[in-house]
Amino acid sequence: MLDRRVFLKQVLATSALAAMGAPLLRSQNADAAVIAGPSEDLSPVARIYSGNGSADFNGDEMDHPHDVLWNKDEFIQKHGGIPLPTESAQVVVVGGGMAGLMAAYRLRDLQPVLLEQASRLGGNSKAEAWNDTGPNSAYSLGAAYITTPDEGSNIDKFLTELGVRDRMREEAGADASILLNGRIQSQFWNGQTDPANAGEFRRVWQAFAKVRKEAYPNIPFDASGTLSLEQLLQLDSMTFTKWIADNLGAIHPHIEEYLHHYCWSSFAADCDELSAAHALNFVTGDLAGVSALPGGNAAIAHEMYARLHPQTPRCGTLVVDVALSGDGVRVCYEQGGQLKTIQARACIVAAPKFVAKGLLPDLSKEQAYAMTRIKHRAYLVANVLLKGRIASPVYDLFRITGKVPNRPRHDIDERGFTDLTFASWAAGDRAEHSVLTIYRALPFDGARQFLFNPGAHDKHRTKIENDLPEVLHGLGISGSAIAGIRMTRWGHALPVPTDGLLASGAPRDACKPIGGRIFFAGQDNWVSPCFEAAVESAVLAAAEVKRLL
Repeated sequence: MLDRRVFLKQVLATSALAAMGAPLLRSQNADAAVIAGPSEDLSPVARIYSGNGSADFNGDEMDHPHDVLWNKDEFIQKHGGIPLPTESAQVVVVGGGMAGLMAAYRLRDLQPVLLEQASRLGGNSKAEAWNDTGPNSAYSLGAAYITTPDEGSNIDKFLTELGVRDRMREEAGADASILLNGRIQSQFWNGQTDPANAGEFRRVWQAFAKVRKEAYPNIPFDASGTLSLEQLLQLDSMTFTKWIADNLGAIHPHIEEYLHHYCWSSFAADCDELSAAHALNFVTGDLAGVSALPGGNAAIAHEMYARLHPQTPRCGTLVVDVALSGDGVRVCYEQGGQLKTIQARACIVAAPKFVAKGLLPDLSKEQAYAMTRIKHRAYLVANVLLKGRIASPVYDLFRITGKVPNRPRHDIDERGFTDLTFASWAAGDRAEHSVLTIYRALPFDGARQFLFNPGAHDKHRTKIENDLPEVLHGLGISGSAIAGIRMTRWGHALPVPTDGLLASGAPRDACKPIGGRIFFAGQDNWVSPCFEAAVESAVLAAAEVKRLL
């Protein structure tokens, strides 16, 4: 069986794992490995020294890129056109999120240039650390966990090499907990929310376990897996809702509502629009459990950043054009109001496809159209800073009402959040203060203009605040314990794997190399919004560059 974890074992094994033995280019002590340095540091982990809430969103730094890229041709013309190259490089990586960092990390012996428009690296794998001087206070602003890797696997060795594997804390898939009617109830799959019908919960659990063992949908496809390509594409061509009806029949309302919220939390989409292949890839893959670090996936991103040559990453550099040029690639970017050009032998574009489409004049009409078929959706994160320390009962906690919503999108839009994680859980509750990380999916394609309106921050914060008392009551915490709420906005971070998209070939066509020198990395290569997809795509792209050079 080749699930997300096993696939990573194989691709990592075939892409020069020995390179990970290179010494660190920056010496760091244990605390510095997680906590970022001064404000000019580019680390994905930022320090904050106040427990106050945010007055506006952090997260996406969207003003400048929107102004430039929406009027790219006019912007370039006003700046005198694309200038001649003043610098050369073996390879340029466009985008400093998880995929871009991984690509640069795999190619670090070539001293790549990594260009990121934001002020810090990490994409939506960013974090903040509140007051404490050690790593325990870090909490995620976005991507928070990975699928638990097999012991001794190459991904396990990779994380060990980064120095994060022994800091990870694991939660088993069978330990799912639910917040229902103000009470936290563990052992959801054993029927604790409705003991009289516990057998129904176990029936569904066993059905998912059977899929994982006997018919796991490998994405990307692998011929040695348990499904043929035809079977995988057939599964992709139906919605998750149809798969449930065909294979599970009527299910308990608590399970149906849980799956509804799980899909919104993972994909910002509902069961009736998601590919069954992708939904089952996530749901059954997580049966093996998840692993988290203080600060979430930002801790992994930071460690890759720390191992890059100091001149590799450049933040505040907005790439505006990537084109084939002679026997290489010309990369033009804007920094400080000026256009600059690098001549490279190869380029990896690790930006979302809707951004990449506007950067690449050499795209064919067919490839550009394929990119437009990949939709992205938004989500918000609210980190609730608590005075003092609380004991985290679980890691991830989904909130259900006990009733299946008649209008799923309306339900998601109205409720404050789908689930929350106990950020302090990953560090064993050793931080001086505790943090609740709340996720709010938004049910529309793209970021939508009203998400950037001045009143959007207060509107969404109010919805979350209205639902907070139920959580605090379940934890036995008074509202006076809240020191602040910090709101993070990710305008179009999640690629949405709608039914039939993979079968249509659009994702494959969207990430075809251009001219044998421009390659693509990112979770939307497979339309799979997870750490594993981002890393896998970067490993493969880096391997292509190494073969070329």
